[in-house]
Amino acid sequence: MPESPYTVSDVMTHTVVAVGSEAPFKQIVGVVSEADLLAKEEFRGRGDLLKVFLRPDEEIAGEIRHSVLGRLPSTGSLTVEVTDGVVTLGGSLPDRTLVPVAARALRAVEGVVDVRLDLTHR
Repeated sequence: MPESPYTVSDVMTHTVVAVGSEAPFKQIVGVVSEADLLAKEEFRGRGDLLKVFLRPDEEIAGEIRHSVLGRLPSTGSLTVEVTDGVVTLGGSLPDRTLVPVAARALRAVEGVVDVRLDLTHR
């Protein structure tokens, strides 16, 4: 195996900064391993792992309203709030079998770091 021209210490900062487990992705600094984000980025190229998590909340909410809710039946009564990449979906769905469908669709949106559901069904 050829020798690398760089070592880890060449590319990493020497000052250590820690964040708590409750810190939102948008506030993460320092080293974040692929495993930390793997569930979200599993099938993407690994170029800039944090880039998708830096999308503005308003942009994420707009995509959810247009691309996700627009594909679900009778979603006019649903509300979407995004704070630090965490999506809260509230309201009523016509069928409870749509709850896991909606949750999966929300998690697939780039920039979404977590999903909270406050749903009822008719």
